[in-house]
Amino acid sequence: HDAGMHMAVHASSLEEIRSAAEMRVGSIEHMGYGNRPRYDDEAVELMVRGGIFWVPTVVHNLLIDIHKEIPERLDNPQLEADLPPDLYADVRQSLERPSR
Repeated sequence: HDAGMHMAVHASSLEEIRSAAEMRVGSIEHMGYGNRPRYDDEAVELMVRGGIFWVPTVVHNLLIDIHKEIPERLDNPQLEADLPPDLYADVRQSLERPSR
């Protein structure tokens, strides 16, 4: 913010939200993913006072379910072509062994 640029971060816990508010970030991305706890009044108040936008990503659970039902989607050549090799391997590993 001090340089006039939007800063986006990932945060889940109250401690991470506090840090984001102290850094004066513009938004918290992917907050509230599926099985994470609800946010208490303090977390919400920090975000409101800091003018921090909340960007939920609700498609994760759906994508995991789709990949469980249609595992050959992981072999999509376009997905592999669009990502650097290390990132493609990480995405593939994450979808092959989801944590939920």
